[in-house]
Amino acid sequence: MTLLEIMISVFLIGMLGVATIGVIARTQNARETIGEINDRYHGARVVLDRMAREIAMTYVSIPGSAVTDLSRIPLTLVRSTPDSPVSRLLFSTFSHVRMVRNARESDQAIVEYYGKPNPKDPKVHLLLRRVNPVINHEPERGGVAYVMLERVKRLTFRFWDKRKNDWIDNWDTTKVEFGGRIGNNVGRVIMPSLIEIKLTVADPSGEETTFLTRTRVVMQGALQRQ
Repeated sequence: MTLLEIMISVFLIGMLGVATIGVIARTQNARETIGEINDRYHGARVVLDRMAREIAMTYVSIPGSAVTDLSRIPLTLVRSTPDSPVSRLLFSTFSHVRMVRNARESDQAIVEYYGKPNPKDPKVHLLLRRVNPVINHEPERGGVAYVMLERVKRLTFRFWDKRKNDWIDNWDTTKVEFGGRIGNNVGRVIMPSLIEIKLTVADPSGEETTFLTRTRVVMQGALQRQ
């Protein structure tokens, strides 16, 4: 074998090695990218499933006839605020799980879903969940909030109104049209039959994926407190 043949053989082997390393690197990058996308979508599905479970257990209670001052009693409710791009939902629910042994908590809690701009990427939002196991007359305050998802493009809620036999974009059981308070009186609270959750997330490249689910509200009537 001549020196030229040896040099050509070494060159070909080197090129083959470089090509092989390139294929392995691209395969590894693709595997990591697919893994990140799957993790992100799995996280979105887990979050959507949790939201559906908690919303299905929403409830509203009204005071007994002996109560004359409604200003300080615990307020249970279902209230949506169709903000853009992430809507807000505040509700009372029976889905709370006590995480600390002997904690003075029950299965009741105030839960709120809402969004904030993502400081790492202004094109997407953070989805937060606030939970307060202490139900008082100020459901908008208190509790602990944490981030559920980091790359949310849109979140919307729709409510099935059996009176209209149609979907509507807003619900608030504290308002008169939904049987809320009229002065110091409480009307017949109207609950949505179904609540639709539509969640859109985006990957770092900007590609969007939308998830949608509908959950049935179990408790259609208001509970009577003594």
